[in-house]
Amino acid sequence: MEIPILLNEGIYGNMIEVICTVSLVLILVFLIVLANQIYTQYLSLHRIEKSLSEIADIIKKKQANKIEFLEKQKLAETVVHKSSTVVEQVHRTISDITFGILESIPATKHTAGIVKIVHNKTSDAVYDSVRLVNKHIGDLASIFLNNNTMTKNSK
Repeated sequence: MEIPILLNEGIYGNMIEVICTVSLVLILVFLIVLANQIYTQYLSLHRIEKSLSEIADIIKKKQANKIEFLEKQKLAETVVHKSSTVVEQVHRTISDITFGILESIPATKHTAGIVKIVHNKTSDAVYDSVRLVNKHIGDLASIFLNNNTMTKNSK
């Protein structure tokens, strides 16, 4: 029991107080440094979160633009398809009237019949080609947009 009394008195007691005080100061400094690092990490995470939020907003806008583009492309494709069909029907009506008149004349009846067949096959092929090219252009636009998006996302 005398040993603790000796340690609390004199030189040893003062050294223990100094060691404890220095240890407490070092622990306090360590805690301050640690708190500063935690706060710095918090600020970094907050900046990263803000950046990710901005990136998410950009992606949403690009997806909305992509959807809007695809809708407009599909609308344009539909308009061209329907317009070419209407023009074809008007053309066919006018040519039927013209060939009907020519076929009603005995001198041009046979030739008009042959020309009408060639005309109708040719105009059918032309209008079918217009619709087919229109569809392929729409398909290519969709493929390009999807590939362009994939290429940008993979970089």
